[in-house]
Amino acid sequence: MDDLFTNDGPSREFAEMLPEQFWGSPQVNWRGEHWLMFRVLEDAIHCYLRGWNSHITKRANLAREAQMWLMAEDYAWPFSFVNICYMLNIDVEYLRRGIVHTHATRSAS
Repeated sequence: MDDLFTNDGPSREFAEMLPEQFWGSPQVNWRGEHWLMFRVLEDAIHCYLRGWNSHITKRANLAREAQMWLMAEDYAWPFSFVNICYMLNIDVEYLRRGIVHTHATRSAS
């Protein structure tokens, strides 16, 4: 069985795939509240990653607030991180690990 990756990079079959073929068709049937939830999530991640090491007080405060929101296990509030992930069909722990990893990588450099 051939590996997907060779020493030179992805195999030809893998490299010729379109993103839509790998990830599936984009979610075009979202309603307005889904897009709002997505934008709230996107903004929180952006605030957390951008502002954590900032010397600008407002940006650093937003990063701390975003971290608290991202790590909270709040199932009561409709716009909590866990409920937004649920509504958008995103694995909560997988996304958290990715955000923490990205933050650690950026902080180390």
